[in-house]
Order: sequence, then C-alpha cells, then structure tokens
Amino acid sequence: MATVVLALSAFLAGCSAPAESGHPGQDPIARTDAPGTGTPASRLTAGAGLYSACTTPEAAKDGTGLTSVALVTQDGQLVLAFTFVKPVAGNLRLESAFGAGHDPADTPAAGKFTVQVSLADGLPSEAVVRTPSGASVAARTADVVHVAGNLVHVDLPGGILTPLGGEWHWRAAVSSATGAVACPGAGDGSGVVTVG
Repeated sequence: MATVVLALSAFLAGCSAPAESGHPGQDPIARTDAPGTGTPASRLTAGAGLYSACTTPEAAKDGTGLTSVALVTQDGQLVLAFTFVKPVAGNLRLESAFGAGHDPADTPAAGKFTVQVSLADGLPSEAVVRTPSGASVAARTADVVHVAGNLVHVDLPGGILTPLGGEWHWRAAVSSATGAVACPGAGDGSGVVTVG
C-alpha cells in the first residue's frame, strides 16, 4: 500500500518526461508483434524495463483512429503510449485498466486500477488514477499527458504496477463523439494483454 501512496503522490505532483524519452515529436516505442500473428508482445527487457503492446484494436469503425497502445517503463516511469492514424484532435477519453492475475473475471476489486485521460480539442484536460481506495487527479495535466502529432503519452510513476504482482493483465479503450474502440479488440469485450 505504501508503494501505491508514493506512486500516487508523484502522480498528483505531476511528473515531467525525461529528455531522452522522445517527448515531444518522437515515438520511442517499437512495435514488436509476434511475427505474422498480430499477437500482442509483452516482455521484460534488460534492466527490468517493461514493454507490453496491443497492436490489434477493434476494427476501425469507431472514428477514433486508434492503431496501438503500448506500456513501457523507462527511467523509473511507466509510459502509456497511444498511437492514432491521424494527428490527435477533438475530444477524446483514453482509459487503461489494470488487474492482478490473468483473468479479469477472477481479479478481486482490490487488485484493479484504472488510468483515465481526457483531451479537449486535442489538448490534455484531465488525468485521473482510480484505485479501490479512491481517485487521484493530476495537479498539472500537461506534465503527465503529452500530445505530439498522432501520439498521446501518459507518464506515471513506474512503481504504480508493483501492487499487481508478477502476473497481471491490462486493456485500453478510447472513446469520442463518433464511437469507441478497445485494444485488444474482442467481440465480447473480454480482450486483455497478459504480463508475466
């Protein structure tokens, strides 16, 4: 619990992306699907950094233009990287949900949390972390959410994932006035990316 409190304290204070993280204008995230499968890749890299990606969103019928979402830990931060077909514009709501274990149906409420970001006219307007013990709003949204062209990066303290343990799952969703899309896509809404 102390890790979550420290992580949320850093989130509330706002955290700036390190210069080498590629903000703004460059995407440091490489797509690494399993060859020929479109299956999301998850791995721990040298130095215990995490890379986990979803490159299989629901069909592009939604109007959001989401192409991929990746989670990367670097320099002590967790970066949620959303990539779109076109430059980000308009009003969007981005959400990432995390849970302990591999099956969302078996995850107790105490083992879940979400990150929600709102963009108004393509600019960051709100960032909220919701846990079973409450919600925390970023004090300076622009320090946490970065929009550059077709990319939206959300920077969080890397330790925020620690309470989930060694095996966990995640999924992302984007909604706009024209529709909504989940990544990974699954007809019944049950798609998740597993880690560990």
